[in-house]
Amino acid sequence: MQKLYDDGFLYIPSFVPKNILGEIQETVHEAFYKTPYGRDERTGKAENSSRLVGLGSDVDVLPVLTLPGTKSLMPLNSSDLQEVLNELLGEEFYLDRATVRRARAKSKRFYYHKDQHGDIGLTILLNDLEKNAGGTTALPKRHLGTPPTLFSIKNINVSQPDEVQMTGKAGDAYLFYRDIDHSRAENLTASDNIQMIFAFVNKNTR
Repeated sequence: MQKLYDDGFLYIPSFVPKNILGEIQETVHEAFYKTPYGRDERTGKAENSSRLVGLGSDVDVLPVLTLPGTKSLMPLNSSDLQEVLNELLGEEFYLDRATVRRARAKSKRFYYHKDQHGDIGLTILLNDLEKNAGGTTALPKRHLGTPPTLFSIKNINVSQPDEVQMTGKAGDAYLFYRDIDHSRAENLTASDNIQMIFAFVNKNTR
């Protein structure tokens, strides 16, 4: 927890058990096979090549709640996770967003930005992830009240000397403050990068 407080993010190896991970991977693979461009986050309607995704034209999104079965939500049952979220957000927190995001092979970098203050994010890797393969990047200690990104980073479209890329093995996870300065690295590989991303907020957060 202290590292999360200090740096703004925390790496959790082997967060999802292998048997559950395999079922989630299969479910997500089948969902993208049926809807190659993902689904609209609000309506669940299948997208086409003209989709508009806030993270760039190289990204496909699936709302987790459109996936069949309940296996995709099982990682949230972790008592350790719930204890941490209680400590960070108080007892009255809720799941605000839950998506699967696929950064396509050879996709471009996304610019540095901050999300809503007070949110806690959980990213679960659904494939092994190396550097420059489309993973989230973050600037340590740049959270909890630091200036807006445009005031603190001269060029938000390029990599930063002190950035950390959230790499790891399938099933690993990262817990992070969503108001940390973060971006998405370019995916220079020939493989897509798929992650599950959950966002939690206290019920009084505006």
